Amino acid sequence: MGIYRCAACGSPNVMTDTQANGVNYNYLKGAVGTVLLGVGGAAAGIASQQQTVYKCPDCGMVLTYPMSAALADLIDIGVMYPKARSQLKIMNVDVPWEFIEKKYKNIDPEEQEKRRIEQEEKAKREQQRLAAEKSYVDEISKILIEKKIQMQEEFNHE
Repeated sequence: MGIYRCAACGSPNVMTDTQANGVNYNYLKGAVGTVLLGVGGAAAGIASQQQTVYKCPDCGMVLTYPMSAALADLIDIGVMYPKARSQLKIMNVDVPWEFIEKKYKNIDPEEQEKRRIEQEEKAKREQQRLAAEKSYVDEISKILIEKKIQMQEEFNHE
């Protein structure tokens, strides 16, 4: 399993990154810089802050915190040992595996792959259904146009 899990979807594919988190001013460094270098030395007290962020490629979330270690460990145990799923606890409180699966959609990479395949098959069936429906509509339109032409010809002959 990954080092971190996404707090939003439970995916173990979380990556860490750093991003700027504003500017901080250290007055002591600024005062020393001013004494040594004059007014321009005050800039020595400026420091940018970096913040660690956790990016999930599966759900697209960028969070400032990962899933708690206790919950991540619980999920890892449930993924690795399916028989243990009925005995999962956090701080002596039973946690039903069904609740975890419902709340965190990307906890198991194998299940993710199965869901992806199912979604692709569903999309393919929907495309086939739409193509059949379009064909049916085209056929009905053709019949209606022929009928209209026939009725116009009959009307013109009278």
